[in-house]
Amino acid sequence: MAAISGTLQFDDGCIGDAQFSNSASKRLDADKMQHIYSTAENFNKAVGDTPVSVHVIHRTVRQSGTIRKFAAGLWAVGSASSMTFDLLKNGTSILSAPITVTNANTNKAANEGTIASPTVSAGDLLSIQLTVTTSTGATGPFAQVDLEESAAP
Repeated sequence: MAAISGTLQFDDGCIGDAQFSNSASKRLDADKMQHIYSTAENFNKAVGDTPVSVHVIHRTVRQSGTIRKFAAGLWAVGSASSMTFDLLKNGTSILSAPITVTNANTNKAANEGTIASPTVSAGDLLSIQLTVTTSTGATGPFAQVDLEESAAP
């Protein structure tokens, strides 16, 4: 049997379903795969609802891992709107700065934040703070968190 020392990296698309067995004894264990979860938050608002300031619990982290992305936006940015979206871990912001969305942004665009402290541990509580300064014509606030967990689900 051949042995590999170090990291083995395959080109995109060269391994697919056909290369994996359905036999229970030959399946690839879940703890040998990356698990990335993309979860959305709508702040309990419908597409046509005006955003209001709110702090919501988004999720509890199940396994240690890394936050890969945080993005936020509005269905409609309106004519005079300004608000911020902040991602918090256990009550403390993990962004370099909150995401600011104004009427100068694009409708339905997911504006990405810069994550300053991406590491999370099992049991960490992720929450999102939406702070609205003005919301004339703005509707449908949303946010997205992409979390890569380091262990099997």
